[in-house]
Amino acid sequence: MSGYEFLTQKICMPITESIKGWPVSKYLKELEQSQWYSPAELREMQNEKLRGMVRHAYDTVEYYREVFDSLKLTPDDIKSIEDLPKLPILTKDQIRANFPDKMRSRDFDPAKLIIGKSSGSTGEPLKYYLTPREKGFKWACLYRWWRWTGYDFGRKYVNFTVIAQVAFRGIPLAEWLEKTISRALILQAKDMNAENVGDLVRQIQQFKPILIKGHPSTCYYMARYMADHDIKFEGVKAAICNGETLVPHVRDLIAEQYQCGVWDMYGSEGIETAAQCSPNSHHHVTAEAVVTEIVDREGNPVPSGTEGRLIVTALDKWAMPFIRYDTQDAATMSDEVCSCGRGLPLLSSVKGRIVDMGLSPSGKLLSVYAFTPLFAKQPGVDAWQVVQEAPALLSVKIKPAGSFDNATLAAVEREIKDYVGDDVEVTISLVDEIPFTPSGKRRFFISKCPYGVQ
Repeated sequence: MSGYEFLTQKICMPITESIKGWPVSKYLKELEQSQWYSPAELREMQNEKLRGMVRHAYDTVEYYREVFDSLKLTPDDIKSIEDLPKLPILTKDQIRANFPDKMRSRDFDPAKLIIGKSSGSTGEPLKYYLTPREKGFKWACLYRWWRWTGYDFGRKYVNFTVIAQVAFRGIPLAEWLEKTISRALILQAKDMNAENVGDLVRQIQQFKPILIKGHPSTCYYMARYMADHDIKFEGVKAAICNGETLVPHVRDLIAEQYQCGVWDMYGSEGIETAAQCSPNSHHHVTAEAVVTEIVDREGNPVPSGTEGRLIVTALDKWAMPFIRYDTQDAATMSDEVCSCGRGLPLLSSVKGRIVDMGLSPSGKLLSVYAFTPLFAKQPGVDAWQVVQEAPALLSVKIKPAGSFDNATLAAVEREIKDYVGDDVEVTISLVDEIPFTPSGKRRFFISKCPYGVQ
């Protein structure tokens, strides 16, 4: 263990955990042990946690009390995972319609809860509540995944992110100390473009990380630049991709230019669901944190080996329970046993979001992640869609809500122009509806001249 690793693991992390109330180290130690439990032991752990979560949701969350009562069910009717289909599937729209008061447990003081939100890959960030202890468990799940790649605390890593994930965000000195001691280089994915990608590559080369983490589209964009300029990283041991589907040609180019293995990790709404233990393995389900179901379009369970909708039940979300939540992604369960020896269940495939990427004439990288924060802060926008008709032409559709006005319209146009630049023409139209795809999803950014991933 190097001096930095000792400092991070033995001093920095305990201090941070004490200040924030995030018991990461405690949970990580437990997870490092439980991953080696037998499938039967893990199943019993899940059933025990599930019974406690169902009772808690019924007793303290208005939405679930109404659901149970309407079906004439009690918590005693849900004794095991096999009983979950007695309950309806929870959708994003239902959460939004009942958030916050009817979805939040009354066991907790709202002022002491953490508000999380999804990355916005679907175009509509979903808000949810966490307790500090739940935040600690979430990070413990993530760190266990990171350790599967060979990373450990105190080693250098690069994180391409939409929102910087640091414990002391907003406190400049503490944030700087955290980044320095943890040896993290945090880069904003949305700011990458043709003009600065070379500088970012050189910055990473000088930093010499052993791990690089980001969305596949971001990592691929940089890998394309590196391939075009005959550049390869040295010393990088692993790349972690999450947030989008990692398609084969994207994985291959990242592996070639970064000269390392590429791990895929999957989560939804802060529920760390599954990850690969090696670049070529199936995805291990985080059984201590989540129950996964695979169902057909009508919500009926499908046999192992059959692709279907991925439904998850969080076993650790006490502030705001997620029971039978529809991720809107597809997956396939496997009955195989991984050669690594872990008893965690396996998903043989996880098909999350495949996002379009586009380039403006000046080389600005365009994706749903760039536009989601822009629309999220505007009042009166019920739904939206941005279509790149040509490199220099964006067509924007907005479905307005009650508070939408000319000021909002002007703000949207200004924000988009500020982001894409003066070399792109932007047209905005107000519409009554934005259609869903045949799979039931809405595409918020479409590029008719896509770059790379599609």
